[in-house]
Amino acid sequence: MKQNDFRSVGNKMKVNCLKKYSHNNEVSVTKKLSLFLATALFSCSVLAASADRLYTKGQQQLDNKEWQEAQKTFSSLAKEENKKQDAALYWLAYAQFKNNQNRQALKTIKRLTNEHPKSRWKDDAGALKIEIQEKSGEVAEVDNDELKLYAIDSLMNSSSEKAPQILKKILKGNSSNKIKKRALFVLSQTNRQESFDIVAELAADNSNETLQKYAVETLGISGSKRALSLLQNIYPKVESDQVKRKILQSFMVAGSSDELVDIARTEQDAKLKRRAIKLIGVMSKSDVLMDMYKDKAFADYRKQIIKSLSVGRGYQSLVSIVKTEKDDELLTYSVEKLGHFNAKETGDILSNLYTQRDSAAVKKGIIKALFIQSNAKGLINVIKVEKDPDLKRRALKKLSVMDSDDAIDYFTKILDNED
Repeated sequence: MKQNDFRSVGNKMKVNCLKKYSHNNEVSVTKKLSLFLATALFSCSVLAASADRLYTKGQQQLDNKEWQEAQKTFSSLAKEENKKQDAALYWLAYAQFKNNQNRQALKTIKRLTNEHPKSRWKDDAGALKIEIQEKSGEVAEVDNDELKLYAIDSLMNSSSEKAPQILKKILKGNSSNKIKKRALFVLSQTNRQESFDIVAELAADNSNETLQKYAVETLGISGSKRALSLLQNIYPKVESDQVKRKILQSFMVAGSSDELVDIARTEQDAKLKRRAIKLIGVMSKSDVLMDMYKDKAFADYRKQIIKSLSVGRGYQSLVSIVKTEKDDELLTYSVEKLGHFNAKETGDILSNLYTQRDSAAVKKGIIKALFIQSNAKGLINVIKVEKDPDLKRRALKKLSVMDSDDAIDYFTKILDNED
């Protein structure tokens, strides 16, 4: 039964109801109204059921790629007002688009947006409009950023040779940074030399720092050899420190420690040099950092290397430095960093080192490290062997504020001996 047939049934029921009861004085006004409403509601439910059936039928036709039949179904559903009219208009436009009726599809989309301005299908219709225009070789003028994102995403899998130039036009235009960042990402995914060249051009362009940072970030995410080689080549020519930091970050993300070492070796800016060393630590490249530590070229940056070893959890390398380092300042700094590791890993090493060194600064560093790792047993050992009153007092003070059974037992024994 067609939708109009259901409508006729509903109307006939209402007419019969009115004929039967409107002149019957024995039937109360309330009953007349109730009967009328019941037939009206039934009529509405019949129409709703009809719309649901047509909508389901249309969806099945779309699934089967029966574009012509789907057009007829959704066109019928969209003729009269019902709860699915806006959805029907969208799918009608979609079927028309798939059936290469682009002009008609655009008219249907216009009708949807005009007649249903608050429809939840409005954004989908806008995205479809952009896709239709892109297929026709047009660049859609859209104000809504969300719709632009849909349009840009549609180019990711596009086979059109125009895609890179469309994206380049967006990058050179007045779109928001959010849109440009997405365009750069899509360019990086198209796997075309032309696309790579556009991103590379932006990465080397010092005139737009924001876009330059996005381009560098995009190249870093790709992690390809040609991208990393390009970043290494443009690094000395980049004017912005922020962009240089992005390049360093890109090497870290790509796992390229060699490039970071090269930059750390040649970079004149102390902050950027330390940044490169830190990122090598984030990569947990302890062996690389140890080679740098032994290299005289990095003599002034050994503290940063020690810090990076701590960041990268390279405690074995720190232990190696502690055992061999002659400089008290570097030794003290290394000892303090060992305190950030578990007592089971470095506690015994710190306790043994305490008895082997005479430097008060080094011993203070060991006491601090033992306290940081909540190593009460280590502090108790220090208190037992230390003869210097100031150092012993320092260890006792640290131990007294620790929430530890060993510390409580130690001080309890002291109090018991007083009795």
